[in-house]
Amino acid sequence: HTEATVRSLPGLDAVWSESSPVRVSRTKPLLSDGNDKLVFQWANSAGFCEHLGREFALGPRDAVVLSCCDPGSVTFHSAVRLMSFSVPRSVLRSLLRDANACFARPVPAASSALRLLVRYLECLREECAVTTPELQGLAVAHVCDLLAVALGATRDAAETAKGRGLRAARLRAIKGDIGRHLADGDFSVADLSRRHRLTPRYVQMLFAFEGTTFTEFVREERLARAYRMLASVRFDDRRIGDVAL
Repeated sequence: HTEATVRSLPGLDAVWSESSPVRVSRTKPLLSDGNDKLVFQWANSAGFCEHLGREFALGPRDAVVLSCCDPGSVTFHSAVRLMSFSVPRSVLRSLLRDANACFARPVPAASSALRLLVRYLECLREECAVTTPELQGLAVAHVCDLLAVALGATRDAAETAKGRGLRAARLRAIKGDIGRHLADGDFSVADLSRRHRLTPRYVQMLFAFEGTTFTEFVREERLARAYRMLASVRFDDRRIGDVAL
């Protein structure tokens, strides 16, 4: 049994699914459809992959990139949460030092770029504001940046990712963290930096790129939350001072 969420962006078809034990395969008869894209797949459970003459295990939270031009399969023997997306072969190849060495090999869960990519994909699943063509194109570029860094980007692609995909993914992760700690009166940029293994100065720079500061962002988010509480009948029993605190 599988439940899936699909989001189509220009050049990127992303799928988030939860499934009972499952085997996902692309057989030889299916190759006649002419699809030559590359598919990224991440899972929170251990699995086993057969592709391009290789057989290998995938650990929990590992990822793999597969070629739609070749038969292959990934098997999960327990319930699993999957994230996958397809990307044109030409787009990814142009960003990688050695594309052939990246396919059908585990991308380890310990990879910091992979962790950022997974967080960014989760944000895309929940984000309702990625609606304009400009924002959609930027989101796709960020995803490709992060995947290229995780697989081994060229020097130029890595430099581009530092100023685009990596920065965007880190900022999204930081903003999500802030949202979870808005009620913490002692919350500080130092705490945030420590959790994300960044320097306080770098965190401040991330907000500066957006024309704001850490302090301003936190204040605006707290004000927005207070407004939502004051406008909701669920909190009619609370005084304004209680909401403010």
